[in-house]
Amino acid sequence: MGALIRACDWSATTLGAPESWPHPLKTALSILLNSKHQMFLAWGPDLLSFYNDAYRPVLGARHPKALGKPFPEIWADIWPTIAPLVDRALAGEGTWSEDLPLVTFRNGFQEIAYFTFSYSPIFDDNGKVAGMFCACTETTDEVLSAFRARHNGGAADERRLHSLFQQAPSFMAVVRGPHHIFDMANSAHQRLVGFRNIIGKPVRDALPEIADQGFARLLDQVYATGQPHIGRGTPLLVQPASGAPAALRYIDFIFQPIPAPDGSVSGIFIQGHDVTDHKRIEAALSESEEWLRLALQAGRMIAWEQDLTTNFVTRSQNALDLLGIGSGPLSEMLDRIPPEDRPLREHFRPGGDGTGTGTIEFRYTTPGGRTLWLGMRGEWSGPNRLIGVTFDITDRKEAEAEIWRVANHDVLTGLPNRALFHQRFEEALHAAKQSNTSVSLLLIDFDHFKEINDALGHDAGDAFLRETARRLSTLVRDCDVVARFSGDEFAVLLIEPLRLKHAAKLAEAMIEKLSEPFQYCGRLIGSKASIGVAAFPDHDVMPADLLKDADIALFEAKAQGRSRVVIYRPALRSAIEQRIALLEDVRDALSKHRIVPFYQPKVCLSTGRVVGLEILARWRHPTKGILAPGYFGAAFDDPRLAIVLSETLLTKAAADMRGWLDAGLDPGRVAFNLSSCEFSQLGMPDHVFRILESAGIPPEHFEIEVTETVLLTRSPDSISATLNRFHDRGISIALDDFGTGYASLTHLKQFPVEHIKIDRSFVIDLEKDSEDEAIVAAIITLGRNLGMHITAEGVETKGQAERLRDLGCHNGQGYLFSRPVAGTEVPQLLARSGTMNGH
Repeated sequence: MGALIRACDWSATTLGAPESWPHPLKTALSILLNSKHQMFLAWGPDLLSFYNDAYRPVLGARHPKALGKPFPEIWADIWPTIAPLVDRALAGEGTWSEDLPLVTFRNGFQEIAYFTFSYSPIFDDNGKVAGMFCACTETTDEVLSAFRARHNGGAADERRLHSLFQQAPSFMAVVRGPHHIFDMANSAHQRLVGFRNIIGKPVRDALPEIADQGFARLLDQVYATGQPHIGRGTPLLVQPASGAPAALRYIDFIFQPIPAPDGSVSGIFIQGHDVTDHKRIEAALSESEEWLRLALQAGRMIAWEQDLTTNFVTRSQNALDLLGIGSGPLSEMLDRIPPEDRPLREHFRPGGDGTGTGTIEFRYTTPGGRTLWLGMRGEWSGPNRLIGVTFDITDRKEAEAEIWRVANHDVLTGLPNRALFHQRFEEALHAAKQSNTSVSLLLIDFDHFKEINDALGHDAGDAFLRETARRLSTLVRDCDVVARFSGDEFAVLLIEPLRLKHAAKLAEAMIEKLSEPFQYCGRLIGSKASIGVAAFPDHDVMPADLLKDADIALFEAKAQGRSRVVIYRPALRSAIEQRIALLEDVRDALSKHRIVPFYQPKVCLSTGRVVGLEILARWRHPTKGILAPGYFGAAFDDPRLAIVLSETLLTKAAADMRGWLDAGLDPGRVAFNLSSCEFSQLGMPDHVFRILESAGIPPEHFEIEVTETVLLTRSPDSISATLNRFHDRGISIALDDFGTGYASLTHLKQFPVEHIKIDRSFVIDLEKDSEDEAIVAAIITLGRNLGMHITAEGVETKGQAERLRDLGCHNGQGYLFSRPVAGTEVPQLLARSGTMNGH
């Protein structure tokens, strides 16, 4: 199947080319193709289909056209039945359907085969359901053998008993439910009704002319009373072929109720024959008996009878092949069943009232040492006697276990995933509430993990995550839980006797351990972590609330500078809720075009000429007026919102610049400040280039400003590559707020900086603080020696402007020259260029 999948044209599907498929899908396909079990995989919103070689017999004539088709399209005939189960799997819940009938074609005959399907969700790296696994086991022979055993005590071979049913001269069918929906119908029955499509349809819809002759009423009676009905020599108008005239036949028939495990009627078995050719029927029945005898000899299914008085079990001859034991006392089997499963078999009493049927599953170890999973169905054949069948379900159980493991564990690290962690979390909280003990939750997130992927590739990132999982696992006990939620987010669950103080101490040890770099392909890889801690009963009692508490603490740890542990406290929640409300307001403002660029000029201190503008974000608030970033600056710390804000501001600013240039005005270089979040955006320089080119803005009229924080919190190689792309396009690079952070002289050499902006904190007291003057003079001297332009921010007095000019500073920016103004006021501002020297 691997070759067929590679050869399939995926370009027309929503998945696109295989090389672009997501990592979880590739992992799931590897599991699928290497499994010996019958497995099916549906992926994406269209539920596109994949399957392995073992699954091909289930598809029959649908293969190979089923590959890449939507799951509902392949199984359109049974979709109403399985759709609710699929929906539950796609909602994150494992489900299964037992003994589902499907129409297949074997040896030239249309047959009904039965399958048990297990559906399990597949999660992507963000913990969302992206698809589902489906594993199946054919149960045709178990269904037919169990039915046959209830009537004549026999057992059946898988394939040959089904062939008996299909090829029997007498007509046979099985209907289920109060509406008598056809589950099975053999070839003789199809010939009788004219080869109509009846499977899955109620009797009254499938065969209305026969139902109207009183047979639907008889089925209703049998279903309601649970008593069989026998008809002898009953006249019936039948249509033996489509379009042929109806013919009068006389038939013998029986409607036999099929009991459910709870004793109610689940369906009705229909059997009959044409008494006009009695000898032919007798010959066919004789042949059927011989087939049944051969099936019992060859099948792996065991028929048995148990005397409850002596507990002696009589088994069919093939029991030696499957179980390694023949007929004998029940204890002989019980000794080979694990203690935890033993009561199921030892006390097996179907229905409990001496009349019902029942099914159990248990493990069994053969004399040769092999462990099997066995399914057993049985019913009462007398006051002290049980009859039934036992069958091997090992393959099905192994497939289910594999699907459960894949669905509940992270494929990359082998740790429990988010779904299993939530389950263990709820169990731990329940136990802690019962025993009055504690549960602590640690949420761990790594600083700048993305840079590892960007700089060294995803293989390096995967190695880092596996090493992180290993280190975390070594720091906790077997009773604790370490899970990977998604990406670089991990969670740790600590249970009693450890309390909150122990959790905090362990978190500090984790910070230290996780910060240690490790070797990968000759290079050292490392990243520091931030950890948020919450505990029961200290903070909250419900899982969702505790997760939110820990998440809030984690956010605070990052806000405080990262690489630290923060324990949740109620005051943090209030601050976060205020922040969330603010972000919602900013999103609303963006949708209503209320976030706009304002502009503040940069003025030459020698000539008073405007040499450039800085783009500043402003919020036109409907009730509070014009708001500066001091009010809504937290929005720029949100990665997604920061990108939208920047795109909005830059797009509008580019349009303003185009208007000024078209009017013959020269705004100089217009500067735009890029935040740390924006440097995480893939293809960010290209995005900026497209906006400028779309508006026709020449590079010599544009400048990028970055702060020292950006240089220090991102990968130097990544930052350098990004800034060099702007520099190579002719866009100037300015270092904003210089002198307030921890940038070194190395950064001025390492990055293509052409313009230094002195922070306003050094300018405020310039005229009266000799230390500030010395710092400003040093920065100006350094910048001029490196051939850079120098601009002082926060210039508000003439004395400041004059002193800066005397010290050699090129430009000034501040309220002395102009407050930030809207784009419509810039033309008037530029008209005063040359006179803005503060005099």
